[in-house]
Amino acid sequence: WGNVDVLGFDTLPELYDRMMEWESDGIVKNYVVPSATWEHIDFHLDPLPVEVQVDPGTSTVITTTDPVDNQTTVEIPAGAATSTVTVELLPQTAPVEQDDAYQFAGDAFSLTASENGIPLDEYGFAQPVTVTLEYSDSDLSGLVEASLSLLYWDELAGDWLDAADTCSVPDYLKSLDMVNNVLTVHICHLSEFATFAPAKAETITILDSLLLPTNAAHLVATVGVPVGKTIIVEGQV
Repeated sequence: WGNVDVLGFDTLPELYDRMMEWESDGIVKNYVVPSATWEHIDFHLDPLPVEVQVDPGTSTVITTTDPVDNQTTVEIPAGAATSTVTVELLPQTAPVEQDDAYQFAGDAFSLTASENGIPLDEYGFAQPVTVTLEYSDSDLSGLVEASLSLLYWDELAGDWLDAADTCSVPDYLKSLDMVNNVLTVHICHLSEFATFAPAKAETITILDSLLLPTNAAHLVATVGVPVGKTIIVEGQV
């Protein structure tokens, strides 16, 4: 999950213990480098994929945990797969593609399927799959929590679309629990997924007051709006 500085387990025991815990959970792979002197080493740690076999007659749960203990859970019910397939969940530090309208909210991953080693492009489920995402308040700093959404990347449209819309109306589910910081969504096919939310509106005052000539019909004001920001312009004339 990004770049980690490792100085030595006896000077940073808490970091060492946590790294060992993440390795046992399958999140990272640790390498021990014996050294007689203190070294500053930069490691780039790529998230490890989680692979599971999904059988038509049984339910399957895939779970990953990020560095701050937020879980992403994918629940595949019995009957969702029509044949035995391998499903891979690959956590990502950021989405491959960005969204012009919304900002990334901290959770990104891809879901792919294969059968006998052959990739199944645009694989769809016969039953809705439940994705449950835990998030931190820090993920949404400056963003509108109430509008938090799980989006999927549509290759054909070249855009991010609402993941819940991959399911038909009877199976549609999108639930946001802002008390416990949990987003729950039904998905019905695999893709790259990421959480996004719009930026909070910023209120600026361009005019406190202005006296207009009696023959003035109107006032024109030009305000530059940064990309991805919503600006509410308040003032009185």
